[in-house]
Amino acid sequence: MNQFMKKNNKAFCTIVIIAINVIVFALMSIVGSTQNTNFLYECGGMYVPAVLKDGEFYRVITHMFLHSGYQHIFYNMIMLGAVGLTLEEKIGHIKFLIIYFIGGIGATAMSGWYDIARNSYDIARNSYPVGVGASGAIMAVFGALMITTVKDSRRNKSVELRRTLIVLAIMVLGNTGPGVDWMAHLGGAVTGVILGLLLYRGREARG
Repeated sequence: MNQFMKKNNKAFCTIVIIAINVIVFALMSIVGSTQNTNFLYECGGMYVPAVLKDGEFYRVITHMFLHSGYQHIFYNMIMLGAVGLTLEEKIGHIKFLIIYFIGGIGATAMSGWYDIARNSYDIARNSYPVGVGASGAIMAVFGALMITTVKDSRRNKSVELRRTLIVLAIMVLGNTGPGVDWMAHLGGAVTGVILGLLLYRGREARG
């Protein structure tokens, strides 16, 4: 129990983010339907034309705290708890927050670029999806965590790197069902890997 409390003290940012997501979802469930696209849009869902045409850049952040249905938030928060607590304890609060939010933005950028390309670069079309969810940011956390594992490993790092890339590929490509924004997952994972390489020196290097 003491070790669990000690770990939680070292990873309170993860717990706060999970709590905010749950509270937002609960409040949204009271006043509307979290599976209604128009409602998600009004609450701050990511919508490319609204960002690029109307300058509603806040959506790049707010959509990370919105979820569509109980299954969506349950899966995402379980995943965030599983990887976030570990990464934050290893890398620290500030670096964790950088990875989480920059990774989420990277995921949104990749997803937005893909949507624009599919719409032949016509921002005026109304066929753009409304994106919600923390999965892109979570994938960034996962990507960074894999890099910290590689850097901390005493075994052959080339082998660990190959394993890391395989796991990342499974995580990204294994979530390609209907309604799943796999490009956001890919963008988040790639951003997380890059940030992990830049921000984490490894336990041996830190002494």
